[in-house]
Amino acid sequence: MDLSGEFPGHAEAQTWLPKFDILAGTPFNTDAFNKDAGIFAVPSAPAEIIARLTIALRHWKLSSLTAVAFQPVSSSAGKAGIEELESQTGQLLSFQSLGKQVFATQAAFTMLDRFGSASRHNLQSSLDILRREVRSCLPSDTTIPAMQLLHAPVYYGTTVAACAQIAASADAAALAKSCESCGFTITAEDAAPDNVSSAGETSLQLAPPRLDPSSPGAWWFWAAADNLRLPAANAVKLAEKLLQ
Repeated sequence: MDLSGEFPGHAEAQTWLPKFDILAGTPFNTDAFNKDAGIFAVPSAPAEIIARLTIALRHWKLSSLTAVAFQPVSSSAGKAGIEELESQTGQLLSFQSLGKQVFATQAAFTMLDRFGSASRHNLQSSLDILRREVRSCLPSDTTIPAMQLLHAPVYYGTTVAACAQIAASADAAALAKSCESCGFTITAEDAAPDNVSSAGETSLQLAPPRLDPSSPGAWWFWAAADNLRLPAANAVKLAEKLLQ
């Protein structure tokens, strides 16, 4: 069972998310769920958000979807990344020189689209994995979203901002209902989700969709999920399914 993102899209691997094959209208990679597959790939939290949002919106004549995922240090570099972000934060506040052994650049208080050249962690490689995960989830006749991945100076929690170009007849309530049917929990208008509110949860939290007044048919979506607990919970559900 793979949660690393390395196997989605490989011929011998079957990608799996809870109830997603039914929502997508066609099972992943095979004609039916195959308990005898050699490798099962469980996508990351941002990949699940983007894939489910794509399926939720395709009924609204989705012509394009652009998603930006914000990656916490726990996803990019694990414990070492968490410790370096913590130490850099203290060093900056104390006007000390920065330790840069993990990211080879200032990761604290900084949004980045790449790390330092000396870092063994690569945001472009992580983006390639994210794209591969999303593609492996979606049926071949589905619009593949454009994706970007940015470093966010936070410890835990995935957040995703997405803009969809859909039918002009759509309204916020109907869009929210479509997203709920695809596995999202819609939050209150005055309680938008974030990396803190999603911590410890296994749900995909989504703010009510917002129309972009400057572009007819363009809608903005903001989602959050626990980047560690959600894939782990999905892996447990998969194990239970395999043991039935």
